[in-house]
Amino acid sequence: MRGLSMRIGIYNHTFIYGSGIDNVIKEIANRLSKNHKVEINSFFDNRRDCKSKINKLSLSRKKSVFTSYNPFVALRTIKSVKKYDVVMTHIYPMNLLVSLGSLIYKKPHIAYFWGAPPSWMVKGVTEKLYHKYLHVTEKIIPKIGVEKSLVPNEFIKKWNKNKNAEILPMHGVDLKRFSMQNVNKKNCEKIRRKFKIPKNAKIIFTLGRVTPYKGIDLLIKVLNIVKEKHPNTYLVVGGSFWNEKYLKYLKSISDKNTILVGLVPEKDLVDYYGLCDIYVSASKWEGQLCAEALAMGKPYIAFNTTSHKYTIKNEENGYLVKSYSVKEFADKIIYLLNNPQKIKRINKNSQKWANDNADYDKITKKLERILISQKIN
Repeated sequence: MRGLSMRIGIYNHTFIYGSGIDNVIKEIANRLSKNHKVEINSFFDNRRDCKSKINKLSLSRKKSVFTSYNPFVALRTIKSVKKYDVVMTHIYPMNLLVSLGSLIYKKPHIAYFWGAPPSWMVKGVTEKLYHKYLHVTEKIIPKIGVEKSLVPNEFIKKWNKNKNAEILPMHGVDLKRFSMQNVNKKNCEKIRRKFKIPKNAKIIFTLGRVTPYKGIDLLIKVLNIVKEKHPNTYLVVGGSFWNEKYLKYLKSISDKNTILVGLVPEKDLVDYYGLCDIYVSASKWEGQLCAEALAMGKPYIAFNTTSHKYTIKNEENGYLVKSYSVKEFADKIIYLLNNPQKIKRINKNSQKWANDNADYDKITKKLERILISQKIN
């Protein structure tokens, strides 16, 4: 949108590597910054791959979801809203503070709802308090955007009760980057050597922070069944380790065919996707889909839960299996490994889905029109 330049403030409690939401913020900010002055505001950051200015609102080096309770940090956050034409928050702790700032300084505010795990998945007093905090701050919003195809209908129905609510797409993929043409074969060989994965081995890949609700333990059980038919199959798990107790448990039930990589460097992401034969998710709850796997034409197998059931179409771009059915999950993997022609057919359908639904360039243009309309109104 040339001719109308805005000062846009984007807020989230973190801006770090390994966070799916923070990666979305980076991609959107980089595209918006072509025509507008964009700044990212957070309590904790470690990313240095964004074209926009990054403002750290907290002086603490500790990453805590309760930083917003610090009165000095809260006041600094509220006052920072004044300098922008439009502000965006990605829910969580920032939503309440920026909402107050937008009311005080009369600034248009778009808040994004990414969803939150159901209460029964939350463990520990601190996490339960934070979970409660999420649901309270969700309701204090002047406008909200919901993932059109990636968040369950119950969320959409909930927020449509708000007269100001609008359904906006957000999570996408950089189609120019995530392409099989960009896979570095030498780096793929290096990754295989590093983790001692044979050249002819089949690789199942999953990416996301390693926490209990992501179901990595279920994938290890799936792998054990798959190995009965295809012993040279490896499970590669990428993602930061958020729960040491859970990590120890995973190691105790794993063998050499399970590779716990940890946080995958940004520069290697394309190669990890390119290296795998099948992408999987055993997550018990998921607010967003891993569109990168589909963009690279990988078959996607997942439990029939939350966002998965709104994007994965059986036989087209992957397979949905009955929730928590380890046997059915393994059977689908074995079926694909036995029928490589199916993988080739799914390849084209997956890429088409990504092109039609997850192109960051298209998503940003639509978002930009909405941001401009908010400034004008």
